[in-house]
Amino acid sequence: MKKIFIIYFVFLGWLSSTYSQSVPSQLTNNLTENIILTTDRDIYISGEKVWFKAQGFIALDIPNNQLSNILYVELFNASNQSYVRKKYKITNEMVSGMFIIPQELISGNYFIRAYTQYQRNSLPETFFTQVITIINPTIKLSKEISEYKEIKILPEYGLIMNNMTNRIAINFGQSDENETLTAWLTDENQNRVSDVSINNGLGLMQFMPTENKNYTLHTINIQDTLLTKLPKASNEGIVMNVLKSNFSDQIDLQIISRQAVNQELKLELLSSHLNKISEKQIYLQNTETHLLIPTSSFDPGFNYFILRNHKDEILSIYCHLKPFENPIAIKITPDKQSYKRREKIELEIEPTVKSEEFIDLSITVAKKGTINDYNDKMPGQIIKNPVLLNSYMNSNNGIYAEVKETEALLVSYNSKLANDIVFRNTVAKFKYNLEWIPEIRDVSLSGFVINKETRMPVADVEVYASVFKTNPQVHIYKTDQKGFFIFSLNNLTGLHDVFLSVRKNDLTDNQEYELLINNDFLRSYPTLNPSSLDLDSTQIPFIEELYINTQASKVFNTETGTQVIHSNNLPFIFSNSEFSLDLDNYVENPSLEVIFRELVPSVKVKNDGGKYSLTVTDPDRRLAQSDPLIMVDFIAIFDVNELMKINPTDLKKIDIYTTPFVLGNTQIEGVILITTKTDNFGGINMPAESAFFEYTTISDSYYFDPPIYESDEQVNSHDADFRNLLFWDASLKVKDFEKVTFYASDHCSEYDIIIRGVTKDGRKYYGKSSIEISR
Repeated sequence: MKKIFIIYFVFLGWLSSTYSQSVPSQLTNNLTENIILTTDRDIYISGEKVWFKAQGFIALDIPNNQLSNILYVELFNASNQSYVRKKYKITNEMVSGMFIIPQELISGNYFIRAYTQYQRNSLPETFFTQVITIINPTIKLSKEISEYKEIKILPEYGLIMNNMTNRIAINFGQSDENETLTAWLTDENQNRVSDVSINNGLGLMQFMPTENKNYTLHTINIQDTLLTKLPKASNEGIVMNVLKSNFSDQIDLQIISRQAVNQELKLELLSSHLNKISEKQIYLQNTETHLLIPTSSFDPGFNYFILRNHKDEILSIYCHLKPFENPIAIKITPDKQSYKRREKIELEIEPTVKSEEFIDLSITVAKKGTINDYNDKMPGQIIKNPVLLNSYMNSNNGIYAEVKETEALLVSYNSKLANDIVFRNTVAKFKYNLEWIPEIRDVSLSGFVINKETRMPVADVEVYASVFKTNPQVHIYKTDQKGFFIFSLNNLTGLHDVFLSVRKNDLTDNQEYELLINNDFLRSYPTLNPSSLDLDSTQIPFIEELYINTQASKVFNTETGTQVIHSNNLPFIFSNSEFSLDLDNYVENPSLEVIFRELVPSVKVKNDGGKYSLTVTDPDRRLAQSDPLIMVDFIAIFDVNELMKINPTDLKKIDIYTTPFVLGNTQIEGVILITTKTDNFGGINMPAESAFFEYTTISDSYYFDPPIYESDEQVNSHDADFRNLLFWDASLKVKDFEKVTFYASDHCSEYDIIIRGVTKDGRKYYGKSSIEISR
């Protein structure tokens, strides 16, 4: 087995305390990967194509920093039903891909997540996850009247604490953006103690409760006045909070303990991947402790503080959001603002910051309304699921880092961290162990061999993997002490039939083995709340336009993708045999034994008391190989007696390889390859320690290939060109100044132009403009 070396970084003294004394700390940062995915749009019609670009980064500043070679992309809903599962090859830290939305999906909000096998060492909550809206026009949409359901009170600490400042987020539920909503807090004497700042159905208030007092939230909307009692404040607990520091390069972590002081605790700092950045022993001497922490310790986005006691139990967990830097602006200048149908469009692309380095950008030109433009407003799906905030801000290049809802969202997320026992316990037990190694070559297939009776792992047995039918491959792996095996299936695309079998060490081995095969796609999902569509009956004309365009695109095939052909540079190892026998050239023989004895001179058949064995002789070296690899239609066969039962009329060809060679870590002492005319491997009974299954390999790559209208014949063509996506390029190259050219379609509408990009050194670019197509 190849060794995978994990790189550790060591820094000293990351924490400095202004009010407490502590021992020096050590920071250990495991190598982590980060995926950012960008789609061509946010709103689709069922059956449409989703074009996307994904970029992969690792936490190292080195020239070539790609670790994994395979990206996993899934489309699923809030009920954890997965509808699309694809694998894509990562080339030069980037994937340019496409998948088709299933036609049968109902209207709703769906999630796209992207991850590598190496990222599975973390939790699914840490994967990049994006929300898209899919509309199925066959189901009629009706305008829903906004109804305020249960108002959710979300204290930042998970509870309200007496005699200290508390921040509380309030989720008022779905609301009409034009509806006026007012809320405030009163005490039991009807004194107004706090106003509530409300944005997009999410409120935030701050107040200091007094012991034994009751508080009521007053909410007024166009329908009613609602009164909601706040939970009783507590005198117990230990909590954390980040305060503003006087220094721009530090934050002030406040720890408040209503429990016994003079206790030694452990403080951990985790990245957004829940990878432990550092840990530090701290000693609480007072009810309030402050720690100044350099912000250089954090990555932009989510960072977690975890406070544990001497039993390693979590006392408090707190998420801090380090703001994303504002992106570098991209200037987009169309050569005109309005275009006629099928007219040439030319855009001038110019970064506002000049650079000698090429930047790799994505550009999308899509029908106005299909790309969400929230300006200073968060989408409702993020309000419902603040765990997605990190992915949302990362994919939007930090543009929304200053929106009003961000603080309230973070408070509501910390409330979830404090009260969600399942997630809290998961984090408490989580250890960033290397159970999933990066796929540095191609798609991998892994699992374990165990004793079926004892359920214990079986070490040092050979597992054979065969890819048969198209592009055959054969691999051998000897299990380690944990019974683990792994294969790299190379240069394959689409679905392939795979066979796994275990070869027992000797014929006297009477153990029953069982193959446990790891799921290639992760079957666990983050806990997400479903959110209703932001669309209503007032947008039916818009939806109808999208639907008509989608149908026209399919009929006239105008939204096309041209397949990228990848050359297969991995020839099959058993391609040139020393001896080949085509059985169609011979009369029918009574048995396979007779064929070997009479027609294959390099193979000797031995029958010892009814136990058959085969020997391959190397004529050049005059050596007899007593343990050849025997395959039927590229499937390894270890029971020669079973092999001899094949009906000779089912045989097509026999190839013999007499020269020994090495396959993996195993030396093969000659090969007997039998090709049959059947689909069932000549009717051989396969051993119990084997498995057939269909395995997903690399999805085909496509690039967007829109219609071109250069000649009069093309311009005057009667093929209708109606598309929701006018142009998409996932790898636009820009150096200081560039021009992009494409053509208008037949659909008269406004189109948004969005350019996004992230460079290898982490700089982000963003640009926006618009054009119109008219008659």
